[in-house]
Amino acid sequence: MEPKLIGMYAGCEVLSRGGLEKNLDLMQAYGVNTIILSGGYRVSPEVEALNPLGRLPRQPNALPEIKRACERKGLNLWLCVGVPYAECVQRAADYPSLAVRDVFGSIIEPDQSFGFRWAASLCPSNPSIRGYLQALFKDLAKGYELEGFTLTHLRFSPPSHSFLNLFSCFCSSCIHEASRLGYEPEKSRKQLMEAIEELKRLDAGKIRALSEGGATIHDWIQFLGLGEEALRWFEFRAKMITENLASFHEVVKDINPNTLFSCDGYPPSFAILVGHRYRGLERIGDFLSPLLNHPTIFQTLVFAEVCKVLLEWNRGLKENDLLRLLYNLAGYGDLGLPLSISRLIGSQRRGDT
Repeated sequence: MEPKLIGMYAGCEVLSRGGLEKNLDLMQAYGVNTIILSGGYRVSPEVEALNPLGRLPRQPNALPEIKRACERKGLNLWLCVGVPYAECVQRAADYPSLAVRDVFGSIIEPDQSFGFRWAASLCPSNPSIRGYLQALFKDLAKGYELEGFTLTHLRFSPPSHSFLNLFSCFCSSCIHEASRLGYEPEKSRKQLMEAIEELKRLDAGKIRALSEGGATIHDWIQFLGLGEEALRWFEFRAKMITENLASFHEVVKDINPNTLFSCDGYPPSFAILVGHRYRGLERIGDFLSPLLNHPTIFQTLVFAEVCKVLLEWNRGLKENDLLRLLYNLAGYGDLGLPLSISRLIGSQRRGDT
């Protein structure tokens, strides 16, 4: 039986604080055998020039030293690389050609009303982002012999970032990709607009009945009358994400077939809402890495954001009925979660994208 991989994410600065060797020894003492490193690498000027966000401040080239230390201690070293969204991007409108657009064609900005520090997100279908990542992984795989890579943020942002992410993306790149893959984006757009109109005229009595009756996601689809092309839009997004993952995986494997490669996956209950389909991720990647961390922003805040927007659209709805319904739709109905938004999200105020 192969030894189990037990990894820990770590940034270069944190890993080196107080002594690199000491920190690695401590991790090993707790059973960690794989370091998943964020940053600390350098790439060629040619690859830097491809970054669609422009040239970012150069980071210290700490990876070689950390790699040597891991080799001495028999630790695996992976590199965690993020899709360009950059926490320095405060407004998606500053990057109109890269921005995610809702079903109406408007740029989606993160909802900061709960006090979470969200970064703006960019569309994963954009060819300049895809081209940059292909060049980046080729450069990293050639320059550093590592045991593995994990790609993060290869997804559409969740409804907790902005409710309208559910009905994205209708940028020119997504429309082109959808047409190329055999989908009908304008039919999908029309049916998603119809779904939004249905969501703006919800009946309080019917929502209470659905809530108390334990309605499932299948009941909800029938209740809203979601059309085939609206549902296929979620399928398109997942297919496009999977194709991107396959292209990055191929780049790395062409250089070193033994290097492990995949991306992290959104929590399964919500995965299809961000363009993740676990069977596709499993088929393409070398491992599955469900994001079970950050439960507030990845899970409970999804319920809070959706509930908040639907209450704004439908003044007669009751918060407790709506939250109970949302929990049931996600399969969380038996967990005894709070029936008020304020109790649900508590005092945590950490964002993501």
